[in-house]
Order: sequence, then structure tokens, then C-alpha cells
Amino acid sequence: MDSTSHSVSFRSLVREIGEILTHYIGGQIRICLILSVLYAVGFALCGVPLWPLAALLVAFSHLIPMFGP
Repeated sequence: MDSTSHSVSFRSLVREIGEILTHYIGGQIRICLILSVLYAVGFALCGVPLWPLAALLVAFSHLIPMFGP
């Protein structure tokens, strides 16, 4: 194998990893949006004050374990 075949396979690997991470993060954001709607409905039905803010805060806090330390 020469160095060009290594660089091509490395580039394709990096491209594939980038694609997978993009889809994963997009999926996680979709899950957070769905959760925020579900939390908003539940908080509104329970009469929680500032329920839209609480729903967004709780839903997006699910992203913290994925991007934190």
C-alpha cells in the first residue's frame, strides 16, 4: 500500500464519522424538541407557572450528558 491509499481511506473514515455524528446529534435535537412538547403539555395541564420555559429547560437538559465532561 502506498501513502495515497492510506490518505484516501483516512479521509473516507473521517467523512463517515462526520456523517454519523451529524445524524446522531440531529436525532438527539429532534428528541429534545419532542420532549419539550410533551413536557409543555404536561406542565400546562398541571398548571405549572412559566410552563413553556420549564419545558424547554427540562427538555434541553437531556443534551448535557452527551456534551458534558
